[in-house]
Amino acid sequence: MNKKRLIIFVLVAIAIAFPAMANPYATGVDNGADLMKFGAYVGSPLLATAGFEFNDGGMEINVHAGYSYGYYGGYYGYYGYYGGFIVGANALFTIAEINFGGGIFPMAIGPQVDLRIGYGGSLGLDVLAVWRWEYTFWFPLNVYIQFGGGLGVDFGSSKPFGFAWTSGVGARYVFGM
Repeated sequence: MNKKRLIIFVLVAIAIAFPAMANPYATGVDNGADLMKFGAYVGSPLLATAGFEFNDGGMEINVHAGYSYGYYGGYYGYYGYYGGFIVGANALFTIAEINFGGGIFPMAIGPQVDLRIGYGGSLGLDVLAVWRWEYTFWFPLNVYIQFGGGLGVDFGSSKPFGFAWTSGVGARYVFGM
C-alpha cells in the first residue's frame, strides 16, 4: 500500500469513527443549539448552507449546495480541473468548547459527503473528514472556519481516485435567536 492510499484510508477511518469521539460533556451553551442556521460558505467550494444544532450533546447536521471548483488530485499528482454543481451534507460532533474572552467557541469534527456534477455531465463523490471552529454572537450571527480532506472518486475517469479537500469561512443567520 503506497503512502497516499494509506493517508486516504486513515482519513476515511477517522471520519467513520467521529461519533465515538464526540464530547459526552458538551454543554450545548447557547451557540445556536436547537435553532436553524442559514448562510454562506466562501472558499472551496462556494456554498449556500443550512444547519441545525441539537442540544443533546453537541451534534449538528448541515446541508449545502453550490459551485465546486478547483484541481482534482490523483495518486499521480494533480491531473484535472473540475467545476460544476455540488450538493452535500455533514454531521459534526462537538469535541471541545473553548472559553475565550467570555465567549464559547465550539470545536467540532465529523464526516462530510459531497456529490459533484461537473461540466459535461461528469460525476464525482467526495468523502471527507472535516474540522470546524465556530462562534455565535449575542445577535443572530454564527461565523466559522472549516477545513477537511479525504477521498474523491470521479466516476468514468481513467484515474478515478484522488484526494478531495474543502476549506473556507462561513457566516450564517441564526433563526429564532
